[in-house]
Amino acid sequence: MPSREFIYQLPPDTRATNGEYIEIFPMDKPLQESATTKYREWLAITADQVKQWSPDLVVHVRLDVNNGAGVFKLGRAAPKEGCHNIPDVDRKAFTRAGYKNVFTKPAAFLNTNLDIDSVFEIWQTACSSLTSSVAMESSMKNGTLEFKYKWAVDVKLSDEPTSYTCGYQYYISMLQAEKTTGKKDHVFVSVPKCEIKEEVRLSTQVIEELIKAVVDVQGKTEDH
Repeated sequence: MPSREFIYQLPPDTRATNGEYIEIFPMDKPLQESATTKYREWLAITADQVKQWSPDLVVHVRLDVNNGAGVFKLGRAAPKEGCHNIPDVDRKAFTRAGYKNVFTKPAAFLNTNLDIDSVFEIWQTACSSLTSSVAMESSMKNGTLEFKYKWAVDVKLSDEPTSYTCGYQYYISMLQAEKTTGKKDHVFVSVPKCEIKEEVRLSTQVIEELIKAVVDVQGKTEDH
């Protein structure tokens, strides 16, 4: 299931634990309509989205098939590297010289302005009791009834760089936000592969809890 399906399942609005009202807008439609992973095209689309929406917060949600069942990873930073080594669908890669022409002198990593450790702590607590309501599924194999337990939610804080297209989009969106507003209130979360509706429902709930956690931390930071 594409990661955008989780986004479309989110409610249009919700409230953080501090009572703050949150509006949720899926921003990935232009990227999906482009149906491509062209680096420069993504750069233009992402820059336009940040300018158009001027969001208070951006949560990047991407599918990672290497995540274990029920495992969600919150990334610490966006890496610049990766696009030098892996070409896009046009077999073109961003060279280091190309990066300098587009971004002047880009940092090797961009970090969110948010206190990611505090976000993770709140998020982990909120998700600690989330498990699939479908406890197990049964199947017949060689005349024997077998049971397979469904997954429970396991959220992690990750220092591992995201994959090339995901990390690239995370990087350029923060870079654009830094240029336009001076704020990089962005977070990146990778989600596991989901096979049944219950897993999609649970994943959507995990993402919503992440949004609430970020808004809570964002509010505390602004108060100070």
